[in-house]
Amino acid sequence: MQHRPFPFDWQVMYALNIGVILLVVAGFLPREILLVLGTAILYFLGRATITDGFFFCIASMPFFVAMPITPDFDSLALWRLAVLILFVKWLWINQKQIRQHAVKSSRNIAITTAVALITTALIGISVSSDPIAGLKSFIYILNGALIFPVAYSILSDRQHVRLFMYSVLIGGIMALIIGYSQLILAYLTTDGGLWSYWAHRWSYIFYGDDLSRIVLNANTWFSYYPDQPPTLRMFSTFTDAHAFGLYALFAMVPLVWHVIRRSDKAPVLSDDDDHIGNIGWTWTLIAFFLFSVILSGTRGLWLGIAGPILFFAFLFFFNFLKKNSHAITLAKVGLVFIILIPISSLFLAIPQFQFRSEFDSFKTFKRFSTVTDIDELSNKSRIAIWQAAIQSIGKHPMLGVGLGNFPVVLGQNIKDAKAGSSAHNLYLNIATEMGLPALILVGFLLLMLARIAIRMIHLNSRYTTSLTLAVALSLVWAFTYSIFDIALLDARVFIVVLSMIALLCAQRRRESPVKT
Repeated sequence: MQHRPFPFDWQVMYALNIGVILLVVAGFLPREILLVLGTAILYFLGRATITDGFFFCIASMPFFVAMPITPDFDSLALWRLAVLILFVKWLWINQKQIRQHAVKSSRNIAITTAVALITTALIGISVSSDPIAGLKSFIYILNGALIFPVAYSILSDRQHVRLFMYSVLIGGIMALIIGYSQLILAYLTTDGGLWSYWAHRWSYIFYGDDLSRIVLNANTWFSYYPDQPPTLRMFSTFTDAHAFGLYALFAMVPLVWHVIRRSDKAPVLSDDDDHIGNIGWTWTLIAFFLFSVILSGTRGLWLGIAGPILFFAFLFFFNFLKKNSHAITLAKVGLVFIILIPISSLFLAIPQFQFRSEFDSFKTFKRFSTVTDIDELSNKSRIAIWQAAIQSIGKHPMLGVGLGNFPVVLGQNIKDAKAGSSAHNLYLNIATEMGLPALILVGFLLLMLARIAIRMIHLNSRYTTSLTLAVALSLVWAFTYSIFDIALLDARVFIVVLSMIALLCAQRRRESPVKT
């Protein structure tokens, strides 16, 4: 049993973090108090066990604020320092084992591929038009990726998996509460009032003055219709609805895991079973998460459900999915999502922002129907960006234009990257910024991950199969959605996704310690 040098559990620090943030947002405390809060959190992470620190970080992903170091430097994301502390502690604790297994690790195909990917990125940065922007992007991605070895080490212990799922669910529920509260505000205030309030309060506190100014001028917080007033796209504490909708998919993994395991109708396993609660309440929570995905208004995310449908159909057809009860449960999740679409349309038909308009019960359907409309402004812009990206790949196929340099493809200033300038396609973005070899390496890593997931699903293990199915649902959905956006690289999503991947890899090694 690992000694706990800190006088209280991570849940107490988590509650303190949420409480102080809400008081600052409400104006009862000055923003400067967040510097004290951040210092207390970093002290906690330095003193607490690495497992407590990890669970705190996962639960806090939607609630890590920007540290107001000085008036001119107020955008240092607290998650950066938190993840760095966890990694340094992991490195210190495991330094002996790392040295012992260094040679063996160098022969691991996945590690070798990751090193090749990093090398390719660094070479590309060195020849880019703005190496400083490339280096900043590299540090940003690497900083988030440091969570992987920490998560892999912790989640190799099955006893920690339940606590990990608990922390994911707690963070997700809190983000959901903020999201639905945001929606309620849309019916109580004007669109300009909400826009200004969220930019000046929430965005300012969570992301700093620079982003607050950006979203005051332009954002993706609303859906617009030719003959109807705008409606809010739920985005909670995130920068935009795309990242929030994607996060919601992973936040419901513990719930999906629970209903899949319950579908076995097998006796309770006291050592393994985590009692999230009554199965009816579990399905209710799943419905709320899926409803938030729809209310995010992210059409690519709606289409992304085709990915898991095809993936699980493949597993069922080739007999990898052995139990019909598992297939039925997964089908129920998809059915709930589909049923909620017309319900959301009726819900959004109620005019927001004190507008007076005719009751339009087809709002969601109208937005969904624009997916194939190439003359629609968003689609038209996206297609133009894809074409520019493909042309850039043709000109720079080996090393790309450099990480963080995508704006140059569109003839924009590099600073526009902060405003979300991207290929709106994760795979095109990788190929454009890092070259085709990098895209091939990423594709190879994804194939390895799919191979691991299929093997674990095929195992005759109630625990492992149900866990893998739940995680695979969100991963396949997310990687399918990435055809339309790069929200997967949002740090708050990226860290949770990498932790889920680390969970699969750790459980795979535990079940069958072979080279992958």
